[in-house]
Amino acid sequence: MKKLKTLLKSVVFSFLIYMWFLGSTLLIQIDSQHKFGYFKQWDVTMQNLTRRIDSYCKTLERDSFRETFHSKQANGPTAETVEKLLKAKKEKIVRDNIIYIPELQQMWCLVPKAASTSWSRKIVELVQSEKMRKDLRNQSVPLQVILRKYYGNIGTKIYKEQLDSRRTKKILLVRHPFSRLVSAFEDKLKNRKAKNDSMYFYGNYGVKINRSFRKNRRHNKKKEPTFEEFIEYLLNTNPMEYDEHWKPISLLCGLCHVKYDLIIKQEYLGTSALPYIMQQLGFETLTKLNMENQSLTKLKYKNITSYFKFISPDKIEKLRLKYTDDFNIFGYDY
Repeated sequence: MKKLKTLLKSVVFSFLIYMWFLGSTLLIQIDSQHKFGYFKQWDVTMQNLTRRIDSYCKTLERDSFRETFHSKQANGPTAETVEKLLKAKKEKIVRDNIIYIPELQQMWCLVPKAASTSWSRKIVELVQSEKMRKDLRNQSVPLQVILRKYYGNIGTKIYKEQLDSRRTKKILLVRHPFSRLVSAFEDKLKNRKAKNDSMYFYGNYGVKINRSFRKNRRHNKKKEPTFEEFIEYLLNTNPMEYDEHWKPISLLCGLCHVKYDLIIKQEYLGTSALPYIMQQLGFETLTKLNMENQSLTKLKYKNITSYFKFISPDKIEKLRLKYTDDFNIFGYDY
């Protein structure tokens, strides 16, 4: 009888072990299939983005050729000269916004209002540079500013070498244009006393916006611009002259100057895409991304529409045209 009980216990134990092993194997297989499916989806997304960028750059090149050709036909080199100056200006904008981190063999275009603070913190964690420690103690200085201090201002030679290098990974951060605008307004213009840099934005942009676009000063004594006034300013200003916090990403990061290997949409960061993104970056040891400014980065569709409900459809369409390349290239709707 004892032998039978012992045998039964052994059989039950073996069965439980087998079921546990089988279950674990199934979970691993399901998880692997899920990851494989997601990796495949991600690759397709990246291919589509790359295709749209190539198409965009070919169109720009074709338009530039036409302008130069017509200028020469009219015996005037004006368009060609202007094109060279514009190209140099665009390249400077790109170089000002790109950081090169040799320790990671990565180039980043840290787009403001596209989770750039969160990624900057992650880069700082990985680099662990002694030279940055003093600056990091000063919490009033944005992380992006510190990173640009040590890894920005890339010399022309190094810049071109790293652009051509296959070993250097180029990373771009993107976000829905209108969501980015609302976030920039809330963070930089809505309250001049909210942050350390708020008075800077109020003095350089808020005051000018009020003077130029406030129609009824008697009824609106508020010193900060309204969102409607901010939109008027954008509609009446050349995007090349925009501040980096609301400049179109297509201008900010030079999509035709830099061939990006990884384009990270902010909208992906709260999904199962994050581990894969971390893997692509070689950040496997850091599985989490602590989102900075969460109230701003998690702007819901409802919040965005509440800002735009007082903007006429005609003005929204004009605003969309200002950001048309960002909408088209990165596959955003409005």
